Amino acid sequence: MVNGKQNQQQKQAQMRKAAAQRANARRNLQNQGQSTAIIRRRPKVPKGLDPKHHFNAFGHTAPQALSFSIGPATHLTGYRSVLFGSYATNPSMFIFQPGGGVDQLTRYTTTDGGVTWAAGSSYNIDSTGIALGGASATVPDQVMCSRGSLRYRNVSRAADAGGVVKVLRLSSGMFNDSTAWANLYRLVQSHPRTHGYSGSALTAAHQWDCIPVSQAEYTSFRDPTTGPGATGVPPLTSIVIVMEAFSTVQDIEITFAANYYARYRVAGPLASMSRPPPTCSVTQTNLARDAAEAIGSAGRKVGNAILDGVTDMTTGYIGNLFRQQVSTGMVGRTSAITGIEELAPLALAL
Repeated sequence: MVNGKQNQQQKQAQMRKAAAQRANARRNLQNQGQSTAIIRRRPKVPKGLDPKHHFNAFGHTAPQALSFSIGPATHLTGYRSVLFGSYATNPSMFIFQPGGGVDQLTRYTTTDGGVTWAAGSSYNIDSTGIALGGASATVPDQVMCSRGSLRYRNVSRAADAGGVVKVLRLSSGMFNDSTAWANLYRLVQSHPRTHGYSGSALTAAHQWDCIPVSQAEYTSFRDPTTGPGATGVPPLTSIVIVMEAFSTVQDIEITFAANYYARYRVAGPLASMSRPPPTCSVTQTNLARDAAEAIGSAGRKVGNAILDGVTDMTTGYIGNLFRQQVSTGMVGRTSAITGIEELAPLALAL
Protein backbone atom coordinates (compact mmCIF):
# COMPACT_ATOMS: atom_id res chain seq x y z
CA MET A 1 0.00 0.00 0.00
CA VAL A 2 2.73 2.43 1.00
CA ASN A 3 4.80 1.68 -2.07
CA GLY A 4 1.77 2.06 -4.34
CA LYS A 5 0.94 5.43 -2.82
CA GLN A 6 4.54 6.61 -3.19
CA ASN A 7 4.61 5.53 -6.85
CA GLN A 8 1.40 7.45 -7.52
CA GLN A 9 2.82 10.57 -5.87
CA GLN A 10 6.01 10.26 -7.93
CA LYS A 11 3.99 9.98 -11.16
CA GLN A 12 1.96 13.07 -10.24
CA ALA A 13 5.14 14.98 -9.50
CA GLN A 14 6.60 13.96 -12.85
CA MET A 15 3.42 15.09 -14.64
CA ARG A 16 3.51 18.48 -12.89
CA LYS A 17 7.17 18.86 -13.82
CA ALA A 18 6.47 18.03 -17.50
CA ALA A 19 3.56 20.51 -17.59
CA ALA A 20 5.81 23.22 -16.13
CA GLN A 21 8.46 22.46 -18.76
CA ARG A 22 5.88 22.76 -21.57
CA ALA A 23 4.64 26.07 -20.15
CA ASN A 24 8.21 27.38 -20.03
CA ALA A 25 8.76 26.29 -23.64
CA ARG A 26 5.64 28.18 -24.75
CA ARG A 27 6.77 31.31 -22.92
CA ASN A 28 10.19 31.04 -24.57
CA LEU A 29 8.56 30.84 -27.99
CA GLN A 30 6.47 33.92 -27.23
CA ASN A 31 9.55 35.82 -26.13
CA GLN A 32 11.19 34.89 -29.42
CA GLY A 33 8.26 36.36 -31.37
CA GLN A 34 7.00 33.02 -32.64
CA SER A 35 3.35 32.00 -32.91
CA THR A 36 1.83 29.60 -30.45
CA ALA A 37 -1.64 28.12 -30.53
CA ILE A 38 -4.01 29.60 -33.10
CA ILE A 39 -7.68 29.04 -32.44
CA ARG A 40 -9.89 29.22 -35.51
CA ARG A 41 -13.65 29.41 -35.34
CA ARG A 42 -15.94 29.14 -38.34
CA PRO A 43 -18.61 31.83 -38.75
CA LYS A 44 -22.07 30.34 -38.85
CA VAL A 45 -23.67 29.61 -42.22
CA PRO A 46 -27.30 30.83 -42.50
CA LYS A 47 -29.79 28.02 -41.94
CA GLY A 48 -30.77 26.20 -45.11
CA LEU A 49 -28.01 27.69 -47.26
CA ASP A 50 -25.46 25.64 -49.16
CA PRO A 51 -21.98 26.68 -47.90
CA LYS A 52 -20.75 26.63 -51.51
CA HIS A 53 -23.40 29.06 -52.76
CA HIS A 54 -21.95 32.53 -53.18
CA PHE A 55 -21.11 35.17 -55.81
CA ASN A 56 -17.42 35.73 -55.16
CA ALA A 57 -15.61 34.68 -58.36
CA PHE A 58 -12.27 35.01 -56.55
CA GLY A 59 -13.35 32.49 -53.92
CA HIS A 60 -13.16 28.71 -54.08
CA THR A 61 -13.79 27.28 -57.54
CA ALA A 62 -16.54 24.84 -56.60
CA PRO A 63 -19.31 25.04 -59.24
CA GLN A 64 -22.10 27.44 -58.41
CA ALA A 65 -25.40 25.78 -57.53
CA LEU A 66 -28.31 26.77 -59.81
CA SER A 67 -32.03 26.92 -59.16
CA PHE A 68 -32.80 25.09 -62.42
CA SER A 69 -31.30 22.07 -64.15
CA ILE A 70 -29.48 23.06 -67.34
CA GLY A 71 -28.00 19.74 -68.48
CA PRO A 72 -24.33 18.70 -68.53
CA ALA A 73 -21.80 21.53 -68.85
CA THR A 74 -18.10 22.10 -68.21
CA HIS A 75 -17.20 24.45 -65.39
CA LEU A 76 -14.60 27.11 -66.32
CA THR A 77 -12.92 29.68 -64.12
CA GLY A 78 -10.28 32.31 -64.71
CA TYR A 79 -9.11 35.83 -63.98
CA ARG A 80 -7.06 38.66 -65.48
CA SER A 81 -5.23 41.72 -64.15
CA VAL A 82 -4.74 44.93 -66.16
CA LEU A 83 -2.82 48.13 -65.33
CA PHE A 84 -4.12 51.56 -66.35
CA GLY A 85 -3.10 55.18 -66.06
CA SER A 86 -5.69 57.90 -65.45
CA TYR A 87 -6.00 61.25 -67.24
CA ALA A 88 -5.22 64.59 -65.64
CA THR A 89 -7.77 66.63 -67.63
CA ASN A 90 -10.62 64.20 -68.41
CA PRO A 91 -12.49 61.42 -66.62
CA SER A 92 -12.45 57.80 -67.72
CA MET A 93 -15.05 55.05 -67.26
CA PHE A 94 -14.88 51.26 -66.97
CA ILE A 95 -17.73 48.78 -67.47
CA PHE A 96 -17.37 45.22 -66.19
CA GLN A 97 -20.01 42.85 -67.60
CA PRO A 98 -18.93 39.20 -67.32
CA GLY A 99 -22.17 37.80 -68.74
CA GLY A 100 -22.24 39.68 -72.03
CA GLY A 101 -19.83 39.01 -74.86
CA VAL A 102 -16.29 37.82 -75.21
CA ASP A 103 -14.79 40.93 -73.56
CA GLN A 104 -15.65 41.27 -69.89
CA LEU A 105 -14.07 44.71 -69.26
CA THR A 106 -14.10 47.80 -71.49
CA ARG A 107 -12.59 51.24 -70.93
CA TYR A 108 -14.36 54.35 -72.24
CA THR A 109 -12.65 57.70 -72.77
CA THR A 110 -13.66 61.32 -73.33
CA THR A 111 -11.84 64.43 -74.49
CA ASP A 112 -14.47 67.03 -73.60
CA GLY A 113 -15.03 66.45 -69.90
CA GLY A 114 -17.66 63.72 -70.30
CA VAL A 115 -19.99 65.22 -72.94
CA THR A 116 -19.11 62.60 -75.56
CA TRP A 117 -17.50 59.21 -75.06
CA ALA A 118 -15.67 56.66 -77.17
CA ALA A 119 -15.05 52.97 -76.54
CA GLY A 120 -11.41 52.26 -75.81
CA SER A 121 -9.65 48.96 -75.19
CA SER A 122 -11.56 45.83 -74.21
CA TYR A 123 -10.19 42.93 -72.20
CA ASN A 124 -11.04 39.23 -72.10
CA ILE A 125 -10.28 36.61 -69.48
CA ASP A 126 -8.06 34.48 -71.69
CA SER A 127 -7.69 31.66 -69.16
CA THR A 128 -11.36 30.68 -69.61
CA GLY A 129 -10.73 29.81 -73.26
CA ILE A 130 -13.58 32.08 -74.38
CA ALA A 131 -12.39 33.85 -77.53
CA LEU A 132 -13.42 35.02 -80.98
CA GLY A 133 -12.98 32.68 -83.90
CA GLY A 134 -15.72 30.10 -83.58
CA ALA A 135 -16.11 26.88 -81.68
CA SER A 136 -13.26 24.40 -81.36
CA ALA A 137 -12.11 21.77 -78.89
CA THR A 138 -10.81 24.57 -76.61
CA VAL A 139 -13.29 27.39 -77.43
CA PRO A 140 -16.84 26.86 -76.12
CA ASP A 141 -19.79 27.09 -78.46
CA GLN A 142 -22.11 28.37 -75.71
CA VAL A 143 -21.48 29.80 -72.26
CA MET A 144 -23.42 30.77 -69.16
CA CYS A 145 -21.77 33.02 -66.56
CA SER A 146 -22.45 32.00 -62.96
CA ARG A 147 -20.14 34.44 -61.11
CA GLY A 148 -18.26 37.64 -61.85
CA SER A 149 -16.16 39.82 -59.52
CA LEU A 150 -13.91 42.84 -59.92
CA ARG A 151 -11.12 44.25 -57.75
CA TYR A 152 -9.83 47.82 -57.99
CA ARG A 153 -6.58 49.06 -56.47
CA ASN A 154 -4.70 52.36 -56.70
CA VAL A 155 -1.02 51.42 -57.02
CA SER A 156 0.29 55.01 -57.20
CA ARG A 157 2.86 56.27 -54.74
CA ALA A 158 1.20 57.04 -51.42
CA ALA A 159 2.04 60.73 -51.80
CA ASP A 160 0.40 60.83 -55.27
CA ALA A 161 -2.77 58.84 -54.55
CA GLY A 162 -5.85 61.04 -54.79
CA GLY A 163 -8.84 62.00 -56.87
CA VAL A 164 -12.41 60.69 -56.75
CA VAL A 165 -13.68 57.29 -57.92
CA LYS A 166 -17.42 56.55 -58.21
CA VAL A 167 -18.88 53.04 -58.47
CA LEU A 168 -22.40 51.88 -59.38
CA ARG A 169 -23.62 48.29 -59.65
CA LEU A 170 -26.23 48.47 -62.40
CA SER A 171 -28.99 46.01 -63.35
CA SER A 172 -30.02 47.55 -66.69
CA GLY A 173 -28.62 46.57 -70.08
CA MET A 174 -25.93 48.50 -71.95
CA PHE A 175 -26.36 50.31 -75.27
CA ASN A 176 -23.48 50.52 -77.70
CA ASP A 177 -23.42 54.19 -78.65
CA SER A 178 -21.84 57.45 -77.47
CA THR A 179 -25.12 58.99 -76.29
CA ALA A 180 -25.84 56.05 -74.00
CA TRP A 181 -22.34 56.20 -72.54
CA ALA A 182 -22.74 59.92 -71.80
CA ASN A 183 -26.07 59.22 -70.10
CA LEU A 184 -24.47 56.43 -68.11
CA TYR A 185 -21.71 58.77 -66.95
CA ARG A 186 -24.29 61.27 -65.70
CA LEU A 187 -26.29 58.45 -64.08
CA VAL A 188 -23.27 57.32 -62.07
CA GLN A 189 -22.69 60.90 -60.92
CA SER A 190 -26.26 61.38 -59.69
CA HIS A 191 -27.58 57.94 -58.73
CA PRO A 192 -28.45 57.64 -55.00
CA ARG A 193 -26.81 54.19 -54.78
CA THR A 194 -23.50 55.35 -56.24
CA HIS A 195 -20.59 55.01 -53.84
CA GLY A 196 -17.72 57.47 -53.97
CA TYR A 197 -14.16 56.77 -52.85
CA SER A 198 -11.02 58.81 -52.60
CA GLY A 199 -8.04 57.59 -54.56
CA SER A 200 -6.09 57.20 -51.34
CA ALA A 201 -8.83 55.00 -49.81
CA LEU A 202 -8.54 52.65 -52.78
CA THR A 203 -4.84 52.01 -52.23
CA ALA A 204 -6.33 49.09 -50.31
CA ALA A 205 -7.91 46.78 -52.91
CA HIS A 206 -11.72 46.75 -52.95
CA GLN A 207 -13.97 44.12 -54.50
CA TRP A 208 -17.43 44.13 -56.09
CA ASP A 209 -19.47 41.02 -56.96
CA CYS A 210 -22.05 40.73 -59.72
CA ILE A 211 -25.39 39.14 -58.90
CA PRO A 212 -28.17 37.72 -61.13
CA VAL A 213 -30.54 40.22 -62.71
CA SER A 214 -32.98 37.78 -64.32
CA GLN A 215 -33.22 34.07 -63.49
CA ALA A 216 -34.29 33.34 -67.09
CA GLU A 217 -31.23 35.09 -68.53
CA TYR A 218 -28.96 33.83 -65.76
CA THR A 219 -29.62 30.18 -66.63
CA SER A 220 -29.54 30.68 -70.42
CA PHE A 221 -26.64 29.66 -72.65
CA ARG A 222 -25.59 32.03 -75.44
CA ASP A 223 -22.93 32.52 -78.06
CA PRO A 224 -19.83 33.82 -76.21
CA THR A 225 -19.19 36.45 -78.91
CA THR A 226 -22.50 38.26 -78.32
CA GLY A 227 -23.89 40.32 -75.48
CA PRO A 228 -27.25 39.99 -73.68
CA GLY A 229 -30.02 38.05 -75.41
CA ALA A 230 -33.08 39.31 -77.26
CA THR A 231 -34.54 40.87 -74.11
CA GLY A 232 -31.53 43.14 -73.70
CA VAL A 233 -31.41 42.22 -70.02
CA PRO A 234 -27.96 41.11 -68.84
CA PRO A 235 -27.75 37.86 -66.84
CA LEU A 236 -25.59 39.54 -64.18
CA THR A 237 -25.28 43.09 -62.92
CA SER A 238 -22.71 45.42 -64.45
CA ILE A 239 -20.06 47.21 -62.39
CA VAL A 240 -19.52 50.77 -63.65
CA ILE A 241 -16.47 52.68 -62.39
CA VAL A 242 -15.85 56.37 -63.09
CA MET A 243 -12.45 57.91 -62.41
CA GLU A 244 -12.90 61.67 -62.29
CA ALA A 245 -10.17 63.91 -63.67
CA PHE A 246 -7.38 64.63 -61.20
CA SER A 247 -4.27 66.77 -61.53
CA THR A 248 -1.94 63.86 -60.74
CA VAL A 249 -2.07 60.82 -63.00
CA GLN A 250 -3.16 57.75 -61.02
CA ASP A 251 -1.82 54.24 -61.62
CA ILE A 252 -4.65 51.72 -61.36
CA GLU A 253 -4.80 47.94 -61.23
CA ILE A 254 -8.10 46.27 -62.12
CA THR A 255 -8.37 42.52 -61.60
CA PHE A 256 -11.48 40.64 -62.66
CA ALA A 257 -12.57 37.01 -62.39
CA ALA A 258 -15.48 34.96 -63.71
CA ASN A 259 -16.88 31.44 -63.53
CA TYR A 260 -18.72 29.90 -66.48
CA TYR A 261 -20.61 26.83 -67.52
CA ALA A 262 -19.65 25.95 -71.09
CA ARG A 263 -20.80 23.67 -73.89
CA TYR A 264 -18.53 22.54 -76.72
CA ARG A 265 -19.53 21.67 -80.26
CA VAL A 266 -16.27 19.84 -81.02
CA ALA A 267 -15.38 16.67 -79.12
CA GLY A 268 -12.36 17.00 -76.87
CA PRO A 269 -11.17 16.76 -73.26
CA LEU A 270 -13.13 19.84 -72.17
CA ALA A 271 -16.35 18.51 -73.70
CA SER A 272 -15.84 15.16 -71.96
CA MET A 273 -15.52 16.96 -68.59
CA SER A 274 -19.13 18.19 -68.72
CA ARG A 275 -21.22 17.35 -65.67
CA PRO A 276 -24.71 18.33 -64.50
CA PRO A 277 -24.26 21.42 -62.28
CA PRO A 278 -25.43 21.18 -58.67
CA THR A 279 -28.88 22.56 -57.94
CA CYS A 280 -30.51 24.21 -54.96
CA SER A 281 -33.90 25.69 -54.16
CA VAL A 282 -34.94 29.17 -55.19
CA THR A 283 -35.13 29.98 -51.48
CA GLN A 284 -31.42 29.25 -51.09
CA THR A 285 -30.60 31.35 -54.15
CA ASN A 286 -32.65 34.24 -52.81
CA LEU A 287 -30.84 34.09 -49.46
CA ALA A 288 -27.50 34.57 -51.19
CA ARG A 289 -28.89 37.23 -53.56
CA ASP A 290 -30.53 39.18 -50.74
CA ALA A 291 -27.28 39.27 -48.79
CA ALA A 292 -25.32 40.41 -51.86
CA GLU A 293 -27.94 42.98 -52.89
CA ALA A 294 -27.94 44.47 -49.40
CA ILE A 295 -24.36 45.59 -50.01
CA GLY A 296 -25.54 47.61 -53.00
CA SER A 297 -22.74 49.36 -54.87
CA ALA A 298 -20.40 49.40 -51.90
CA GLY A 299 -17.13 47.56 -52.30
CA ARG A 300 -15.41 45.67 -49.55
CA LYS A 301 -11.74 45.62 -48.73
CA VAL A 302 -10.08 42.48 -49.97
CA GLY A 303 -9.12 40.29 -47.02
CA ASN A 304 -11.97 41.48 -44.82
CA ALA A 305 -12.84 37.97 -43.71
CA ILE A 306 -15.80 39.04 -41.56
CA LEU A 307 -17.60 40.80 -44.39
CA ASP A 308 -16.58 38.05 -46.81
CA GLY A 309 -18.32 35.56 -44.57
CA VAL A 310 -21.50 37.66 -44.61
CA THR A 311 -21.65 38.54 -48.29
CA ASP A 312 -20.41 35.21 -49.64
CA MET A 313 -22.44 33.10 -47.24
CA THR A 314 -19.55 30.68 -46.92
CA THR A 315 -17.64 29.14 -44.08
CA GLY A 316 -14.20 30.60 -43.57
CA TYR A 317 -11.54 31.60 -41.12
CA ILE A 318 -11.02 35.02 -39.60
CA GLY A 319 -7.34 35.13 -40.15
CA ASN A 320 -5.91 38.43 -38.96
CA LEU A 321 -7.84 39.36 -35.82
CA PHE A 322 -5.43 38.29 -33.13
CA ARG A 323 -4.09 39.61 -29.89
CA GLN A 324 -0.50 40.79 -30.07
CA GLN A 325 1.94 40.81 -27.18
CA VAL A 326 5.04 42.86 -26.58
CA SER A 327 7.93 40.49 -25.94
CA THR A 328 10.53 41.72 -23.51
CA GLY A 329 14.10 41.94 -24.71
CA MET A 330 13.11 42.50 -28.36
CA VAL A 331 12.71 45.65 -30.45
CA GLY A 332 9.17 46.65 -31.35
CA ARG A 333 5.96 44.64 -31.28
CA THR A 334 6.13 40.97 -32.11
CA SER A 335 3.37 38.72 -33.39
CA ALA A 336 3.20 36.17 -30.59
CA ILE A 337 -0.30 34.91 -31.32
CA THR A 338 -2.30 33.58 -28.42
CA GLY A 339 -5.60 33.17 -30.24
CA ILE A 340 -7.71 34.37 -33.12
CA GLU A 341 -10.84 36.16 -32.00
CA GLU A 342 -14.24 35.90 -33.59
CA LEU A 343 -16.47 38.96 -33.81
CA ALA A 344 -20.25 39.01 -33.82
CA PRO A 345 -21.93 38.92 -37.26
CA LEU A 346 -22.39 42.31 -38.91
CA ALA A 347 -25.83 43.69 -39.64
CA LEU A 348 -26.34 44.65 -43.29
CA ALA A 349 -28.02 47.96 -44.04
CA LEU A 350 -30.69 47.65 -46.71
